[in-house]
Amino acid sequence: MNSMKFMINTMRLVFIMNEIIDCLTKIETKDGRHRKLMSSDFKKFGEGVEIYPQVKIIKPEVIEIGSYSRIDDFCFIYGGQGIKIGNCCHLGSYTSIIGGGYIEFADFVGVAQYVSFVNGANDYRDPSVHMTQALHNNDPSVIRKPIYLEKDALILNKAIILPGVRIGEGAVVGALSMVNKDVASWDVVAGIPARVIGKRPKVIAEDKIQRFRDDLK
Repeated sequence: MNSMKFMINTMRLVFIMNEIIDCLTKIETKDGRHRKLMSSDFKKFGEGVEIYPQVKIIKPEVIEIGSYSRIDDFCFIYGGQGIKIGNCCHLGSYTSIIGGGYIEFADFVGVAQYVSFVNGANDYRDPSVHMTQALHNNDPSVIRKPIYLEKDALILNKAIILPGVRIGEGAVVGALSMVNKDVASWDVVAGIPARVIGKRPKVIAEDKIQRFRDDLK
């Protein structure tokens, strides 16, 4: 009896999870229908790209993804004014890209879990509107500025990157940090707001993309 109940409950759980995954991997078409997200929905979609099934993507038509990049489950990505993800980039689980602005990741950028990229934010200094997006016909002032992450940058857990920030080549942002200004190449920063706490040695490597392709053969 207990084994039968266990089987039934397991089947219910699988059904529920499939429904959740099915909802997350669908997009709404112009005629209001829903269908599964496909590589052709993106502005560019390289070879060997992995997007896990429980990723939520809005406006894929403005998103470019280079070859061999990976986006883990539970990421929330809003295309906004455009997103460009280079080759061999990784976005860890629960990463969010929000704000409706533009963001660009160069090759080999690593992003850990729960990182927030905010490329647009309400201007609370505007007294003429409420700040909530929940009100219909409410148009809060939004300041949008692009975010750039250069080659080999590394963003660690629960960091927040604010509008207009450029993370230099090979720079490291420590866990739980808030970055509100540019980070120089190969600097290691941490804190709220983030400050320089060290330097990272420069990455010296061959063409990793070609080597990766060779390994797959």
